[in-house]
Amino acid sequence: MKFQRTLAAGAGLLGATTAIAVGAPAIAATGNGRADSGTAYISIVHQQGSSLYAAGYNVDKLFGATAVTYVVAVGPSTPGTFKIKAKAVTLYTRDGALTGTGSATQFTTPSGAETVRDGKLSLTHGTGGQAHHTVTATFSGTYDPKAGAYTFHYKGIYR
Repeated sequence: MKFQRTLAAGAGLLGATTAIAVGAPAIAATGNGRADSGTAYISIVHQQGSSLYAAGYNVDKLFGATAVTYVVAVGPSTPGTFKIKAKAVTLYTRDGALTGTGSATQFTTPSGAETVRDGKLSLTHGTGGQAHHTVTATFSGTYDPKAGAYTFHYKGIYR
């Protein structure tokens, strides 16, 4: 159960960050980009082998409500620490999508509390209205076992 939560957390974080870009209306991909931030709510919806499939929604400062999906693999690092890698993160907007990768570290304490830190997201391929756009972001968050969901807070740049 903790392993699945760890995977979900990683997936949730990546998804949250990704949602920033997907919900964005097309903006010129020039200059330094636009600062963005928000909160993502992610749950694991399926597990196949060592892969966890996650989905959720996001409330974004620039783009409002967005959706995200991702596939994540989790591996142990040290006791109570899990490395999370998402090789397929997709953010969906009304006019296109952004895809890329992400990573994070999930920590489990002896009391059972779970946190995700050092999250990084890189969405480098856009389609439709998101063509030629990118998102880079960092994130952190927590897992609520009662709700069965991760909550991630992110900050990033949309270009």
